[in-house]
Amino acid sequence: MIVAVALNPLYDVRDFPSPRSNSLRGAPADLRNSAAGRPLKVGARHHRRAERWTSEYQDILITIPLKEVNMKIDRIFLVLVMMMVAVSVSTGQTKANKASGSNIRNEIEAASKGFAETLSKGDAAKIAGMYAEGARVLPPSAPVVQTRQKIQEFWQGFIDSKAKLSLSTSDVEAQGNVAIETGTYEMISPDNTRDAGKFVVVWRRHKTGWKLAVDIWNSDMPVPTK
Repeated sequence: MIVAVALNPLYDVRDFPSPRSNSLRGAPADLRNSAAGRPLKVGARHHRRAERWTSEYQDILITIPLKEVNMKIDRIFLVLVMMMVAVSVSTGQTKANKASGSNIRNEIEAASKGFAETLSKGDAAKIAGMYAEGARVLPPSAPVVQTRQKIQEFWQGFIDSKAKLSLSTSDVEAQGNVAIETGTYEMISPDNTRDAGKFVVVWRRHKTGWKLAVDIWNSDMPVPTK
């Protein structure tokens, strides 16, 4: 690309010939100053003088290596674009995560409430169906309960005891198709004996909704003394 010196003061002066060179003899002072590395006056009058000079002296136009400058400008522009995209994506992701987290908490709270309501209706088979395949129930002071059949039998025993259970979600943390719910429970026996404690449930999202994968709880009440 051929560019007149007067119109391109951004390049290294080493790319220009000496101001005493015959190639600039007769050029406007502005062009000679630019070639010598002195400050270039940039005004309409000076541009007009440069344009007249370049039109009259086509044979002494100077070849400027613009490739390196363009590459630097391209890099700066690319970095700025990448920074803007990164900030935009980060902001959007943060908003999306907050919205997603809020929705998942609502879904888990609804599933937990449905669990308690189904239990109060005495439907042990439906309760067992709310657990995922390979789920584990870890009751206090008892062995691990596995398989849908065993889980159904466990909750049928609770239903037969006529106890009432209420659940309250304290927190939900989600990652992908897994959510961890922590909360508290209260259980009232037919003889008005009260038990209260905390629980942790690991939920897994399936095509039909959230299902319990791990269910564990323990009491806050002191251990009875003999």
